[in-house]
Amino acid sequence: MWRFSVNLELGYYVFENFDECVTWRGKKFDDNEKFDKFLKVEVANKVIDKIGRDKFIGFINSLSITGLSSNNIKNYLSVNNSALPGWKVSEALAETFLEMEQQIVFPWSNVRDYKNPSANLAGSDIVGLYERENKWMFVFGEVKSSSEKKYPPQVMSNKKEHMGGQLDSIIKEEDAKFNLIKWLYFRVKNTDFFESYQNAVLTYVESESKHFLMVGVLVRDTEVDENDLSKLGNKLRNEINLPTKCNLIALYLPWDLKHLANKVSQRGEL
Repeated sequence: MWRFSVNLELGYYVFENFDECVTWRGKKFDDNEKFDKFLKVEVANKVIDKIGRDKFIGFINSLSITGLSSNNIKNYLSVNNSALPGWKVSEALAETFLEMEQQIVFPWSNVRDYKNPSANLAGSDIVGLYERENKWMFVFGEVKSSSEKKYPPQVMSNKKEHMGGQLDSIIKEEDAKFNLIKWLYFRVKNTDFFESYQNAVLTYVESESKHFLMVGVLVRDTEVDENDLSKLGNKLRNEINLPTKCNLIALYLPWDLKHLANKVSQRGEL
């Protein structure tokens, strides 16, 4: 039976439905100092790609550039998160949660692929790696957010642009998954992640493209309701079989979703 690797000590689970193949869980966060710090530090670091930003600043500092010019470049890299689209901050929240609680590894930050900071990239929101029982596998998934007082909200439907339709594409479209695997290759080659990536490729190919983890994360600011995930979860249980696995997760915020970007922008020391 699929279990989360670590219980992140934030909030509490309000519903759980475990299965060997498809599992769904809902977690509600409290409006407290611990969650506030999580947003201001961990999620903020994800939003701005702190690791990549620091590397680039190090590169700039290594060049013979005047102090004024160097400071100007650093100013360009300072992001006002409150100006970011809410969906981008929701994706950062989801990815940080998956890293810290489920131990999913994201070798490459999507932030580095944005030519326009406000643009939305094509393809899956989530592309990562996960290790279980000394075997690495790929993780593909989507993130949605909704304030709609409907359970489930429309973003969970089977329309092509909604969660159900996007997860269905991950299941059925071999070319789409192969392109994600190819995309990740060029970003992990010559890095510490390459051995894990190679292992995941072998796992995927030897299983005839069936052994991977699919993840769907829904960020909510409404009342807790298991119907947010159960309808899609039950549908997926009738459509996928082992070794493919799927985790559906609902994250319930303690305040309106519209405040999320501002909460992250008021960050502490990074």
